[in-house]
Amino acid sequence: MTILDFQQVSFVRDKNYLLKAINWQVKKNEHWAILGLNGAGKSLLLQMITGSLWPSSGQRTVLGERYGKTSVPDLQRRIGWVSSALQSKFYGRDLAEEIVLSGLYSSIGLYESYEEEQLIQAKALLADLGLSHLIHRSYHVLSQGEKQFVMIARAMMAQPEILILDEPCTGLDLFAREEL
Repeated sequence: MTILDFQQVSFVRDKNYLLKAINWQVKKNEHWAILGLNGAGKSLLLQMITGSLWPSSGQRTVLGERYGKTSVPDLQRRIGWVSSALQSKFYGRDLAEEIVLSGLYSSIGLYESYEEEQLIQAKALLADLGLSHLIHRSYHVLSQGEKQFVMIARAMMAQPEILILDEPCTGLDLFAREEL
């Protein structure tokens, strides 16, 4: 089964190709790492998977859904995404478990009602990742590494079919990198 299929995907900004004619397929149970220098287009490519960025040309199919012919918000709920750019969008007063819980809705903050069972699930996920000490702690008092691990827990909350880690070690010390 094909999880991801990019056909002739290009991205042009100011008449310059940042990505040009990308053909890429990912099959179920494959794990990929995209390596390259700063500015090479790695994050652009990942944003196209999540639907937060649209190519200038080409076609993308993710999880059997073709962009342009499917509901982007519904598809985004099936994709877990961790990015340092996402980290800065959260409110400092939110508790770690609330941020994890927001992963169910792919939202920044909680705007929908939730069941107590879902909050328990968010806390259990933090505990499973060795982060039970962060429960009831405000996001703004967490270290950079703790915030990154909360973001990973958030991405896993909805049990995504794809998990994308965009520079997951940014801001992590040596020990946190090893743990990740």
